[in-house]
Amino acid sequence: MKKILVVLAAVLVVVLAACSGGGVAQEEPDPVAIVQAFYKAITDKQLDAAMEYVADDALFINPTGTYTGKEEVRTNISALVDGGFDFQLRDLVNTNGKVNYGYTLYINGENVEEGDNGVTIVKDGKVVFDGLEEGIPDSLR
Repeated sequence: MKKILVVLAAVLVVVLAACSGGGVAQEEPDPVAIVQAFYKAITDKQLDAAMEYVADDALFINPTGTYTGKEEVRTNISALVDGGFDFQLRDLVNTNGKVNYGYTLYINGENVEEGDNGVTIVKDGKVVFDGLEEGIPDSLR
């Protein structure tokens, strides 16, 4: 009887380890997919969904200003959404969490700017920087 209890206990330990992930490393979220989802949420005017992708200490630099921290970023994105801004990204390339892309900016349907120097940096599944290549601070390079 004691032998059966020991075997059952061993089986239970194995089953519980398997259910808890058993130390298997989880795959990091794809930075390109995060950037695409973030900008899609903005285009779809889903502010709360967009903010789910933004790190607490994020830095956003765009023509309207520099925004540090999640609350400042939220205020800025809200104004962009309300102002009819729409971003279309193309040719997204990820290099260790730094996603470079071309972009077209529309305001109320009118093409107002295009460029090939857009960059969003993703760490631990969150956007920590969004702006242009030349605006990346040294601490994030």
